[in-house]
Amino acid sequence: MKQAPALELRSPRRDDVPAIVELLNAHSRQIDGIDSATPEFIDTWFDSPGIDVARDIRVAVDRDGGLLGYVDVGDQADEHLRFWIDLRPHPVDADRAVARRLVGAMEERACELAAPGAVVRGIVSSEDGPTRALYESLGYRYVRSSYRMRIELDRAPEPPRWPDGIGVRTMQAGEERAVYEVEAESFADHWEWLQDPYEEWQHWNLGRGFDPDLWFLALSGSDIVGICLCREREWTNPELGWIATLGVTPPWRRRGIASALLRHSFGVLYGRGVDKVGLGVDAENVTGAVALYERAGMHVAFRSDTLDKPLD
Repeated sequence: MKQAPALELRSPRRDDVPAIVELLNAHSRQIDGIDSATPEFIDTWFDSPGIDVARDIRVAVDRDGGLLGYVDVGDQADEHLRFWIDLRPHPVDADRAVARRLVGAMEERACELAAPGAVVRGIVSSEDGPTRALYESLGYRYVRSSYRMRIELDRAPEPPRWPDGIGVRTMQAGEERAVYEVEAESFADHWEWLQDPYEEWQHWNLGRGFDPDLWFLALSGSDIVGICLCREREWTNPELGWIATLGVTPPWRRRGIASALLRHSFGVLYGRGVDKVGLGVDAENVTGAVALYERAGMHVAFRSDTLDKPLD
C-alpha cells in the first residue's frame, strides 16, 4: 500500500474549520496569550468575495490529517499591488520549516496576480521572534507597526463633549453607501489607503454581528462629517467590544469630533454591559489617533509589525 506523504499543502475544506480555529488559537496563545479566531470569523473569511479559498489559502497537513500550519494571502482592495500574508505556524513547527513552505506557496500565488511594482507583506506579532526571523531570511524588511489598543470600563465613562453645531445619531437604513463614502474620504490620506470594493465592505461590515444601533454618525446639519462603527462583540473575543472604524473627514478634523464619537461609543457599549473595548490603529497614524485614544484612557495591548519585499 502506498504511504501518504509526510506533509501535504492543500486548500482548506469546510470541515477543516474547527481544526483551523484550534491551530490559530494555539499559535496566538503561545505568542500573545490570547485567542485569535472563532468558527464564525473563519466562516466569514471563507465566504468573503475578496478571497478565493481554493487558491488564496493553504493548510499544511501531516500524514495523520493533523494541521501543522495555516496561511492565506489577500489582495488589498483587489488592486494587485499589495498582497498581505497571514501566516499561523503550529507551535510544534519550532524551526519554521513548514511555515517557510507555506509562505512560498502564497508568494507564488501573489506573483500570479501582481501588477508591476507590487509588494508582498507579512504581519507578525512583536512577540513572535522566530516568525519575524523567517520573513527576514526570505528577504522581507520591516516597514511599519500597528497597535491593538484597549480600555477597561470599570465605571461609567466620561460623557462626550460635542462641538457646537455637531449632533450624533445612529445610521438609518439606506445610508450604508453614504457611510462607505465617508469612510473613504476620512482615510484617503492615511498610509497607502485603498478602499475595499463596496461588495467586500458590505460583507465584513453589514453581515454577521452588524448592529445599526452601534453605528454612530456625527452630523453638521444633514452632512455626515464623522463615523464610529462598532460591534458589541469583537470577531475573536466575545468579552471585548470593538470599534471597527473611527474617522472624521479632513475639513472637520481638530474640532473634537473624533474624541466625542469615541466617548459616545464607550458610553453606549458600557450601557450594554461591555466592560472592555478595543480597536486597531496604525502606530504612525497621520491624524494623531494614538494620542487621542490614550487621552481617552486606552492603552496599547499588542503590537504587530509589517515586513515586506518587492515581487518584481
